[in-house]
Amino acid sequence: MIWVANFKNKNDGPAALMNGDSTMPLPDNPLQLSCFCNPRWLIMETYALKQRLAKSTLKRVGVTLDSATCIKVSGNSMDPVMPDGCTVGIDTSSTQINSGDIYAIRYYGQLQIKRLYHTDDGGVRIGCYNNNEYQDINCTNEELDQLNIVGRVFWWSVLR
Repeated sequence: MIWVANFKNKNDGPAALMNGDSTMPLPDNPLQLSCFCNPRWLIMETYALKQRLAKSTLKRVGVTLDSATCIKVSGNSMDPVMPDGCTVGIDTSSTQINSGDIYAIRYYGQLQIKRLYHTDDGGVRIGCYNNNEYQDINCTNEELDQLNIVGRVFWWSVLR
């Protein structure tokens, strides 16, 4: 088993945890990743959530240690699939959109977990699971410079 974590300093990232050393010092606050659809809301970003995953699990899904990070989700727009407080695993090397897959994105500077779809006009539709409370956002071709794909979500965990 290994520890996967997210750090401000890339040199302190998951590769430093390859030996499964759970005693490695970590910063105090876990990263909160927004699930909201409104790009104007302010989201606090802090670091160092760690999650234990088997090396074989990462290998099975094609994720390397250097590109794996875990983040805590905040908000209810991805309910019921990814409720508030669940932990997601992100493959930061997987940034090409496969329509319908779930990604960690930065849209107008705000971190979010969303389903992404290519649109016929060359843009991207940013979707939520909780369609009762949130509408999908259409990111036009002209707005694509405001959309940064952090990585594809390859795993999530929910405790209730």
